[in-house]
Amino acid sequence: MSSPNKKKARLISSNDESELCNHLKRKNQNEDLDLSKRHKADKILEDDLHAKKRQNFITACEIVSYKAYFNQSSRFQLVYLPTCAKNIACKHVDKKDITLKQTSSYVEESFNIEIKTNMWREALEVCRLCTTSEQYLSTNILKEVVEIMLNAHSDDYKDYTIDYLINKCQQIFEHNFNYHPPCLIKTLRKCYTDFLTSPMDLKENTFTNRSEFECNKGIVKYCLNRLEYEISVDSKDGPLLDKYEHIPEEMKQSVKGLHWQKEKFEIFELLDRTERINRLFAVLDSIVELLQLDLAIWNTRYTNNLGSHIMRSHKPLMAHLLWSNNVLYTGTVNNNCRQILRLFIYLIQLEYPEEHIKVITAWLNIIIQTFYICENNSNSDYPNTGKYCTVFAKEFYKLISGMSQKLKIKILERIKPDYMQYLIGVLHLKTLLATQAEDPISILIDFIKTTQWKKFPESKTEIMPYKTTEHSLKNVKNLFNFLNKKYANVNTSASNNSTSEKNVYKKLEDNLNHKEVEVTLNDAVHILYITVGAYLDAYSVQNMQEALDSLNEQLLNGDSSNNDYSLPIFCSYSVSEQFVKRYRSIYQTLRELMILLQEKRDSGELPETFKIFTKIGL
Repeated sequence: MSSPNKKKARLISSNDESELCNHLKRKNQNEDLDLSKRHKADKILEDDLHAKKRQNFITACEIVSYKAYFNQSSRFQLVYLPTCAKNIACKHVDKKDITLKQTSSYVEESFNIEIKTNMWREALEVCRLCTTSEQYLSTNILKEVVEIMLNAHSDDYKDYTIDYLINKCQQIFEHNFNYHPPCLIKTLRKCYTDFLTSPMDLKENTFTNRSEFECNKGIVKYCLNRLEYEISVDSKDGPLLDKYEHIPEEMKQSVKGLHWQKEKFEIFELLDRTERINRLFAVLDSIVELLQLDLAIWNTRYTNNLGSHIMRSHKPLMAHLLWSNNVLYTGTVNNNCRQILRLFIYLIQLEYPEEHIKVITAWLNIIIQTFYICENNSNSDYPNTGKYCTVFAKEFYKLISGMSQKLKIKILERIKPDYMQYLIGVLHLKTLLATQAEDPISILIDFIKTTQWKKFPESKTEIMPYKTTEHSLKNVKNLFNFLNKKYANVNTSASNNSTSEKNVYKKLEDNLNHKEVEVTLNDAVHILYITVGAYLDAYSVQNMQEALDSLNEQLLNGDSSNNDYSLPIFCSYSVSEQFVKRYRSIYQTLRELMILLQEKRDSGELPETFKIFTKIGL
């Protein structure tokens, strides 16, 4: 069998070889070009991603700061928003068919008839019936309700207790304040301003000594002066007046004498000290709610040039109380401010009941929020603390600088809002650690890097941080039902004033001897913990991280619908480039701190005390 014919190999000419080389060269060039384009495209995508992430950081700063600024429940410690702050239009202005008016002279006359005969419950029932959507209580009636709270005495012939009566008064105030909060209506605002600042009745037909406590400056000043006196060493445990020394012989044993005594001695001064303090706090509790509602509404009404508005006639009620009509002194820490600061410090120092400390803390918070309005551009870059808040912090620190470390810590833990807490904390850390750093994270980093903890003796006691409670808004559909439920559990039985209850309120002399002991490591770390935590909370760092994570996740998923993370249209609120830099600085120092803490923990250098920082995620 013959073998198949073999094919001859084709010889490539020089021209063909040159063409093949050129083809391969062009192919390699095209591949290199495609690879370069892909690298360039990837680089563009990567740069674009980084740019979008940087924009997300700015967006997160804007929305977190905006939400913190308009977080009424947290800033003003509200349970629910006043109706006039929920929409752009005030409810009183929005309802054109309603003519708002204060109680008529006939209502006041009916109320006064009940008051003159000491029919307290009946007088309050008149108030309840006359508080409607079209009618609010007059200044005179509001002031008389306060008089009931301060002066009413128990009566064996009544079928209700004093505790019930006081709570009923507070309920009347809440109904009136929440149905008719201090909004844009000038007559309503004037009613509340006069209620708080106009002179009280001198009660000249009684044996009261109220004129000694500046009752001519209004209810608030009178109550604060009284409270400061009751806390002092000069206060008497029993009544301030011996009524038997003032009763004429002919009035001691007769029916006429009983009526005379009822008229002359149904006064605040005849109560014992515990009851006097409780009455004062009941009044201050009701009034601070009015101030909270007012500032919440004011904050939604005026969105530009707040520092200018606070010096005008429509300024917040708290501004009236602090600075009266002295426009030039607006924003100064005057005697009115210092008095409330002192009371706040005294109550914590003397370990007064928690419910009373909460009341005075609410007063402190509203004062600081009013000071914040004075800052330049306070409606942007929240918290935008400037010279007014800084001066306030320095004045506050002066009052506690000479106290023991333990007491300073107790006071520092209770200060609200967060930005004031960290400002005062930084002032104390600068004194304690001789540092020049301005932010608490940098102070803590320096404290660890330079092993300053070795300068302080260790303590075997565990640091017990104070647990704060957050204020959350409730969705209140029926205001009357909500308020009635709030007071449904009022105890109408007679209160049992035991000896322990009477001794619960210490006097200032009892706690004056604060012998300074050596500052321990626990003290230093505890103050650092409080200040760093307040700093992170003031700038809502946790919320910032959550917002940033959500925006970046949307970016990676290709989802551009970030309506939850954008400012409302026509919003005057804004953040500056400097504010964004502040957040970047916080993130950088926070990252440095976390790395440093981990290194020191791994090496076993850090004392056990530093474990407390794990409570704030460090």
